[in-house]
Amino acid sequence: MRLSIESASHLRLARLAPAFPVTVTATRGTAVLRRDGFDRMLVPGLPCRVEPFQGFDLLVDGTMAQPAGCRIDIAPATDHSDHALLHRVLSRRIFLQPDLPWRAEFAAGLLGLPPEHIRRALFAEGAAFGDLCRTQRLMRLLFEAPHGRAGLPSLKRRVGWPPGHDVEASFHDRFGITLDLLRHATATHDARRRAGQPVRVPQPAAHYWPSLSPA
Repeated sequence: MRLSIESASHLRLARLAPAFPVTVTATRGTAVLRRDGFDRMLVPGLPCRVEPFQGFDLLVDGTMAQPAGCRIDIAPATDHSDHALLHRVLSRRIFLQPDLPWRAEFAAGLLGLPPEHIRRALFAEGAAFGDLCRTQRLMRLLFEAPHGRAGLPSLKRRVGWPPGHDVEASFHDRFGITLDLLRHATATHDARRRAGQPVRVPQPAAHYWPSLSPA
């Protein structure tokens, strides 16, 4: 899955919480990846990998004279060495199938475990089932919302958002950006691509940052 954004102003995506490995690549202009108190200036064309469950912020700082762009690629997979951590197993499953009726009882049936075991294990890991569902459904919405022209009710059903709950407010509270602004930023990038304006990037330079590694 891919999210490509471009902005002619300062744009910040906060509290991204990937359940799978993520690769972040600046495509033009200035982009900064922030994690664990470190700021990493991204070199256009040089991918930067973020490991699963390592939250981060992304800042794209463009101007009218020089828009900035960035690409986020997430690579869902099924083979993971940390399968013993229940909150990670559930987070991945929720991201991949957010429209399922996720509850402790439903997860227990899928995993062949008693619901009480699910709740105890999550509590021991410092997690809560409702928070996992909310976080990963919003992460899926982040990648789903820019594509196509689906209306909000359709998007809510696609990511399993409960009827009567305000997904737009929750999206803004989580990422610090509105759905409308996200769609505008992705539409700008798509318009340039359809117009045949390829992004030219310089030859990547070697770099090192202790919290992140090149892809």
